[in-house]
Amino acid sequence: MTYATVRKSDVNFGDRMTLRGGEKKSLANISVAQGQAFTVYAAAEVVAPAGAAPVYPVAGIEWGHGGASLRARELRIYRRLRFPVVASTVSVSGWLVDDKGQPPPKTVLCRMAAFIAPGSDGETLRNTNWISQSGPEGLISAGPEQVLTIEGYAAQAPAARWLMVFDATARPANGAFPALACPARRAFRRDRFDSQGFRFGVFWAVSSTPITLTFLNTADLRVDAEVLT
Repeated sequence: MTYATVRKSDVNFGDRMTLRGGEKKSLANISVAQGQAFTVYAAAEVVAPAGAAPVYPVAGIEWGHGGASLRARELRIYRRLRFPVVASTVSVSGWLVDDKGQPPPKTVLCRMAAFIAPGSDGETLRNTNWISQSGPEGLISAGPEQVLTIEGYAAQAPAARWLMVFDATARPANGAFPALACPARRAFRRDRFDSQGFRFGVFWAVSSTPITLTFLNTADLRVDAEVLT
């Protein structure tokens, strides 16, 4: 494998480190002359004092080619993270956050390991994030998203109601046509095999009519949404 001359000294296929509190450390990086398939793997073990608030290990992954690069959202590590990319440069960093996205105290530590392997391992695992909400409406995301799954159930007796999902950051006026909809009389689920894109945001609301929105503010649904990271 031939490495790009200007980045040769920066190549590090992987490392294992201990993080404390709000520390952020580089775990792995690689730079080659030509773009190719790589798979990033990461695992982490959090050690916190008894009674401490939940803390999550996070990986930041940036990959690119030539003078351009992309950065993934914060990827929380649950048991094992796998992230496939095609690029000529890949870098991985790690840090910790609490359930509000803030750095934890220095009394919390994490043993984190990550490495970058050339090629693809053939697994079909996707890196996704689940968002759970309840009520008659909710904002899943205030920005662009690729949605894979919408599922949930009604907390009330069966009735004529429909879940409607809009490409928006707020509930539109009655009469709006949804980007995605499904009956919500009981349990419901809608899947998109290769995801459905939302340009502005993802907002859901319960409707008493099936084609366009007639907002039903007395409804109570649990809604779980799966989006690509």
